[in-house]
Amino acid sequence: MSKKYQRHQREVILVNNFDKAWGYLKTKGETSLQTEKKRKTFIAKASRATKGMHSGERVILCIHENSGKTSAYVYKCCWGYHTNCYGEGTRIGMYCKALDKSITS
Repeated sequence: MSKKYQRHQREVILVNNFDKAWGYLKTKGETSLQTEKKRKTFIAKASRATKGMHSGERVILCIHENSGKTSAYVYKCCWGYHTNCYGEGTRIGMYCKALDKSITS
């Protein structure tokens, strides 16, 4: 595997699977959430990837609420891991946990 695409790191225990999370956001629309430890506010949004190795696939975007910039991409293969599969791996576990908790509540 090239350095650009690394394997996922450390598992994150979640109740819901990616399909349920993506469907939840697709139905509900953009949802404002907050990470548990650092209380970081972000917007979760269901979308489709437009480029890269996941082009055309479903993706959950995690967007900084203040800047409007996408901070993380969560693909189906990344759900349930601490990092996603790009580069050194963007940390996504805290976003997945917040979304998972929102669905379950």
